[in-house]
Amino acid sequence: MEIIEEEEFLRSVLSRDMQKGEDGQLAYIGEDKVLGFDFSNMNPGRMDAGAIEMAQPGDRRVETSMVRALFKIIEKLELFPIHLYSAEDEWLDEDPIQLKEAGHLTEAEANALTMVEKLGGKMAVLRLEQDELDEAVSVVTPQMTLFSNRCAATDENGKFLACFSEDDEVSFNTTDEIIYQAARKMAMELRKDANFEIIFAEDYR
Repeated sequence: MEIIEEEEFLRSVLSRDMQKGEDGQLAYIGEDKVLGFDFSNMNPGRMDAGAIEMAQPGDRRVETSMVRALFKIIEKLELFPIHLYSAEDEWLDEDPIQLKEAGHLTEAEANALTMVEKLGGKMAVLRLEQDELDEAVSVVTPQMTLFSNRCAATDENGKFLACFSEDDEVSFNTTDEIIYQAARKMAMELRKDANFEIIFAEDYR
């Protein structure tokens, strides 16, 4: 894991047909050029949102599956290393060890966020290599669930943009037809056994 200053990162990606929205999230410029699909947790009966979900780490199995599945697609597309960007400007504002002891983080999540903290990357962009896929999952999943933070992932050349939202949705976007078709094929194969909903943009056009 490597720390990248946000200004340096934004100078790079904003020159690649991306923009930073008013909500801080990244998006491609020109919706008509964007191809993509979403993973969504449609399971009913989730708890009301709060600053901290009063739930055991195992209750986030679906979100963890969605995040891992997307990063596995990115890995197979050979789009690592990736950059993780937090729209909230901060990856954590509490002690990850205390959160683990209270049952809010898994050990893997606490270890990954502790690494972010030790590197001084609480408000920085994180660069992760292909062999750090597990760490990427462990950093992103608590953002969606425990911290209610929005974040994004992209490669060094802006060939894809993945967005992770606090409403249990994971989005894969690209403006590259070849990358989209390859990613779409892998997502279609997941549909048989996935414990989450997979929604393709073209289904609504």
